[in-house]
Amino acid sequence: MLEYLRKKSFRKSLWLTGIGLIAGIVLLVIFGPDCLKVLKGPMDFKDLTADDLEKKPYVVIDYDFNYGCFAEETSTQTQNGRKISSHSSGMVYAITIPDIRSYFKSGDTMEFMGIYFGSRYYDDLEVIEDNISNFSEKYDEWYNDYSMTNEELFSTLDKYLTVKGQVLPMDDTMLYYYKDMFEDYGYSDDEIRELCHPYYIKVDGMQHGGTISVCIFAFLGLLLVIMMIILMVYVANGGYLKSMKKALARKGSAELERVCAEFDSGVDFNKDLKVGRTYIIDSGSMVPKIVSLQDCIWAYMQVTKNKQYFITVSTTYSVTFRSKNKEINSVLVKNKDDAMRLLDLVHERFPGIILGYSDELAFLYKSDMNQFLALYQQNEDASGSQM
Repeated sequence: MLEYLRKKSFRKSLWLTGIGLIAGIVLLVIFGPDCLKVLKGPMDFKDLTADDLEKKPYVVIDYDFNYGCFAEETSTQTQNGRKISSHSSGMVYAITIPDIRSYFKSGDTMEFMGIYFGSRYYDDLEVIEDNISNFSEKYDEWYNDYSMTNEELFSTLDKYLTVKGQVLPMDDTMLYYYKDMFEDYGYSDDEIRELCHPYYIKVDGMQHGGTISVCIFAFLGLLLVIMMIILMVYVANGGYLKSMKKALARKGSAELERVCAEFDSGVDFNKDLKVGRTYIIDSGSMVPKIVSLQDCIWAYMQVTKNKQYFITVSTTYSVTFRSKNKEINSVLVKNKDDAMRLLDLVHERFPGIILGYSDELAFLYKSDMNQFLALYQQNEDASGSQM
């Protein structure tokens, strides 16, 4: 019996562990790579090259300058299909790859990408606008005065924001406005294709969410996979039978053998229920249960209507057994007829058991157990006198 229940418990657990494993693996596949990049730490933007962009690195940048804003993200609120309000939720700026200072040192042609800031940064970005204004004024002086050094020019960029984010490819809409800005700057199509890379840094973000959220979901996925593996091992080793064996051991050393014998000789009520002389063995769930009919004093059918939008979509039938120790056990049955048939079968074995539910019985069971036991004994005596 124990081996049968162990295997049945394991089979019943497969739907839960299977779904849990699939969900955990999906979370790891989606959020795991982003999480690993965050845990590994960001690459310094100063070390970034155009060849690195396709790898979608996680970078840290001391942002102090841009070549203009080329796109604005807006969030729109609608009601009944009509737009009632909208507000700016993000801005995308063009920046050089890598830091602008390197181009002044090397004299190479500048290459560009984008950087996205959410609206929470709008106030902080005002200092960058001051940087750009001061730099523009100083640039004309630097351009005409050969004695002015690059260090003096870049001293105007004295304020910066240190931010982190993943490099991501631009979508079609962002790319359209990106190219459009450089066309306005006088860049040819070939120059845009060669120098204006279709990537941007998503500040505080990764491909599948924020830096914190991707780590949370990745850890949830890992935790889910570990828990499901532990559960599978636990169930496969008969873990859910331990409490049942302990309960039987408290009744005596021979009680387990008695239940096993009743399991072998009992009535196959359905594929999950065995009804013995003094026990009902229920293997219909991941946690097998044994109901002692000797301890039962009250049994009744329960009908649960499962509703969705106030419409009954399914009905569940079960038989509930209550003991003199106020323990409650329920076993599922297929329909009302099966519930009544099980109650009849139980009554044949223990005619003293009170059948059927009423509020009066529920109140008596809860408030006056001695009186309830008297009703049980009355049923028992009446059955004996009839015989």
